[in-house]
Amino acid sequence: MLQKISQMIIDSLIKKHKILPNEQDLYNYGLQLIISNLAAFVMVIIMGLLFHQLLWTLCFLVLFYWVRYYGGGNHAKTMLRCMFLTLLVHILFILLLKYQLNCYLYLWVMIIPIYIYRVPQNPDILLSQVKKYKIINKVMMCLGCVISLWTLKYSNLSLTVTYAFAVTAISNLGGGHKNVEDY
Repeated sequence: MLQKISQMIIDSLIKKHKILPNEQDLYNYGLQLIISNLAAFVMVIIMGLLFHQLLWTLCFLVLFYWVRYYGGGNHAKTMLRCMFLTLLVHILFILLLKYQLNCYLYLWVMIIPIYIYRVPQNPDILLSQVKKYKIINKVMMCLGCVISLWTLKYSNLSLTVTYAFAVTAISNLGGGHKNVEDY
């Protein structure tokens, strides 16, 4: 379905001479990516609304994408799998909020070693920038830990910060990552 929608849009753009036929594959991929990300975003927002957690859903999305940009992590092999994993991560987040599971300290015990020993895996990072991103990662992790533990009485804020770092840390355990010593 995603392929059909993007192909219809591409065909229309070719007919209107907005793009060249030889650029079709590139635009098709880009459109599929935009539609897939937009659909996942809308579904996450709907879940936040349904569970009366829209504010925390938005806070998590902003923080998660910011942390993930610098922290990297494993990427799904297909757009459908990416959408599924995105929804799963957000369902788990909403359940943690709903049931107020106090797992902050356990999560930080897992997060800190991963952030210390794993290299950020953002594909946009040039090899010459890895050290800079490692420092940014560690500073962000320290700030996240302090904010999370300092705001424990505001458990939704603490959980939002902790969970964003935990998901990124777990994602960094995926294949193809290198230890800090490898650089």
